[in-house]
Amino acid sequence: MNTTSVAPDVDLSKVAALGESLLTELDRLREFDPIHWSPATGAWLVTRHADVVRGFSGELPLSVNPSRRPTFSVIPPEEVQKHIPTLLTYLPKWIVSNDPPVHTRMRKLLVKAFSKKVVDSVRPYVQARVAQLLDEKKPNEELEFVEGIARQLPGGVILWASPPHGPRSSGWKRRKPR
Repeated sequence: MNTTSVAPDVDLSKVAALGESLLTELDRLREFDPIHWSPATGAWLVTRHADVVRGFSGELPLSVNPSRRPTFSVIPPEEVQKHIPTLLTYLPKWIVSNDPPVHTRMRKLLVKAFSKKVVDSVRPYVQARVAQLLDEKKPNEELEFVEGIARQLPGGVILWASPPHGPRSSGWKRRKPR
């Protein structure tokens, strides 16, 4: 990591505006600072394959903990608590906001909760719910996928897969999508 001078930053929220120059910008960053904390993006930009492998293996100290990064730096510090108090309360508890060993413990729990057996047991419900959502659309009506399908699924699937309806429940009849 080059810490002696300021690295060229790449704002990944502006990918569309960068267009073809995105690759050039990432190449410059790779040459100057291949493991770069991007204030503009609010994330680590790791631009070499070997470093990506090292990062995923835990060899690099790439913290995702929000208390260690300027996630809300665009909001004046005295205003943060006033504008996003709930987010500040719960963001540190999200799996993506934690480093090992907390992240590792949470991941082990999630791996069990989303095992192949559990996912396979939910598949018929998800297929039926997607079919229902599609059937509710008028013929030739344009469908915005995120609003029309993707936002409609997660909560219902989690509730359906949880007791008393989930795979570990006993004696309860599964609900069909409405």
